[in-house]
Amino acid sequence: MAEFSKDVITVAPDFQLVEPLTGKTWQLKDFETYPALLVMFICNHCPYVIHLKEDIAKLAGNYIPKGLAVVAISSNSVTSHPEDGPAFMAEEARAFGYPFPYLYDETQEVAKAYGAVCTPDFYLYRKVYLLTVPLIYGITMFWKALSGYNEFINETAKFSGKIKHGWDREGL
Repeated sequence: MAEFSKDVITVAPDFQLVEPLTGKTWQLKDFETYPALLVMFICNHCPYVIHLKEDIAKLAGNYIPKGLAVVAISSNSVTSHPEDGPAFMAEEARAFGYPFPYLYDETQEVAKAYGAVCTPDFYLYRKVYLLTVPLIYGITMFWKALSGYNEFINETAKFSGKIKHGWDREGL
């Protein structure tokens, strides 16, 4: 398992992705009024995500009212996993009552920008207020940030499934 530092600071990569359930296009700037942002890379077919879907919806439902913006992104190739496509994503969001947008990353460019390599993969950012940069987030590992979910995230990280890329990983 990779080593993470709570002192790592990074800017949340921008994105512009469609939410299959509503057809709305979302961007990073849509979340700029929130003090924190959780970006989750999930998909429909992954057994680790399937096991966590209800808890993910419950976690988001608990923390969104407290100021946490939440967004989920599926970046899997629909060539290898058609069940991860937009129509199925919309069904999934509706069935589990996701209180957050569940976006489709067809080109997988957003997953690459975040460095997401498995599902589920969590990125928690807190806003850093700088006068010259309007939207910067400082990254903190999700499993260290939310008490009560440490073991849940730690175990998930050990056994998570790889994102099913439609591109050649050798070139990275």
